[in-house]
Amino acid sequence: MEQEQIQKDEAGKIAKKHEEYMRKFTAILGGESMLKPDKALPEEVRAAIEELAKDRKKEAIEKVKASAKELIEDKIANDREFKKLEKEFQKKKEEYFKKWNEKAENLFKMIDQIGLIEKEYYSALKGASEGKIPEDKLDD
Repeated sequence: MEQEQIQKDEAGKIAKKHEEYMRKFTAILGGESMLKPDKALPEEVRAAIEELAKDRKKEAIEKVKASAKELIEDKIANDREFKKLEKEFQKKKEEYFKKWNEKAENLFKMIDQIGLIEKEYYSALKGASEGKIPEDKLDD
């Protein structure tokens, strides 16, 4: 029951939005009154109203152009800045990777050394049990 009410409410919202958009669309196309001019107005008044509408439209177009120009210039400036920041970020990332790789390499060397210590001990013990001195210890 509650689900049905939610669906009805949603359908109502959609229908209201559709009506709003149809009114807006009609207005964009010139509106219903523009399709049927009122003949009761004197020609001079009608001409004055049309001129006022043209002036207002021209002002609106200039505002749109200025706003679009500002957006485009802002986009260009930000694209340049983003490119610069991306290069800086990439450089910092590479520096980080280089340092990290060096640390990792040192860690791996330490791990290898631990393995060598164990081998040396086993080698020394094996040689001692056979009565031999490991070759690397002969120089000492």
